[in-house]
Amino acid sequence: DAVSILVDDVKNKIVLTPDMAITSNGITFTVSSSGTVTLTGVATATAFFSVPISFPSGSYMFSGMPTDGGSSTFRQELRATPGGAVYQVNDTALPSTFERTTSYSGYYSIRVASGFNCGAGYTLEPMIAHESLLVISPAFKAGAPTNRELYELIRGYHP
Repeated sequence: DAVSILVDDVKNKIVLTPDMAITSNGITFTVSSSGTVTLTGVATATAFFSVPISFPSGSYMFSGMPTDGGSSTFRQELRATPGGAVYQVNDTALPSTFERTTSYSGYYSIRVASGFNCGAGYTLEPMIAHESLLVISPAFKAGAPTNRELYELIRGYHP
């Protein structure tokens, strides 16, 4: 219903740890405190940055790619496992819509093609949100865990 969409999907579904950096095959993926991801370096092989993600069924939109995104450069993906089968791809600066008839649980990945030189860096504003909310307000908003997700996280650490 509309209330659960507004309560459950107001935020970005991609939850990243702020102020972290990982390097994969020559590419450094740096997450800022605002939730953007900057890519730097030259890919010596295909490079991946992956985080777990889950969301209920519905219509969603990918957004946040710079204009240079593409299959021969870098793109956003949903995958079953890190480096596994690709479910959905966004490789243009235009938001792309996809439909889920069942809930999704897998990985959000940023993939950089082998040999691509990120130069001084590309900054992504990675976002997956319910389509109705991105149409209303397409501005980037960093993902954050819900109160329920925080509760389950705490409960898991303190049984």
